[in-house]
Amino acid sequence: MILEESGELSVSTQELQALASLDSRQYGFLKLSAPENLKKKALVLKAVKYLERMLIQAYNQKKKAHNEDDKAKKKEVASVVAEGVKIKQEADNPLCDVGVTIDESLPAEIMSTEGSGDAKQPSTPVNEIKTEDGGDAGGSKEDGSEREEEGPATEPDKQTGDGDRDISIDPKTYCKLGHFHLLLEDYEKALSAYQKYYALKADHWRDVPFLYGLGLVYFHYNAFRW
Repeated sequence: MILEESGELSVSTQELQALASLDSRQYGFLKLSAPENLKKKALVLKAVKYLERMLIQAYNQKKKAHNEDDKAKKKEVASVVAEGVKIKQEADNPLCDVGVTIDESLPAEIMSTEGSGDAKQPSTPVNEIKTEDGGDAGGSKEDGSEREEEGPATEPDKQTGDGDRDISIDPKTYCKLGHFHLLLEDYEKALSAYQKYYALKADHWRDVPFLYGLGLVYFHYNAFRW
């Protein structure tokens, strides 16, 4: 029997052998709804539950790994942005780390700050041009630092496709699940499982039981052109 302990399912070797012999070719010959096949029906139902739980666990693991990757990328981007802000602050204050000493032996007129700007640098057209050029240069520095700061923010957009990886599970699991749903006459779930196997398995046309089961599901829905 398939044992269920602490919310977990386990399949014995004998049960695996019994389930391995079941596929779409038994459809119509094996009536799981018949009283003499109640034990087989219970086994198939528990096998379906086991496979579905395994697929859910694989999906949750993939989702967890994807979330961890996103957190790592956001942390890296935040550190790069913080470094860019630090560089911008150092560029705005170039004399913050430079020690300035004042010679006290200089005359008081030179030490005085009042009017020193007018005396040392008279207002002339040449000086005004230099001032304007200096302002543009400062603006270009700020623009460049802002570009450095805004640049790394686009990295997550380029890497959004990294999380679209397929779940690492054998595609035959979906095919077997489709066989079980077909024998249980759950055609909607059988079609979903078969189509998943069809999308994941490149050489699905080599699997005769799959093609037969998929054809039976299409026949049930009167979809002969599919």
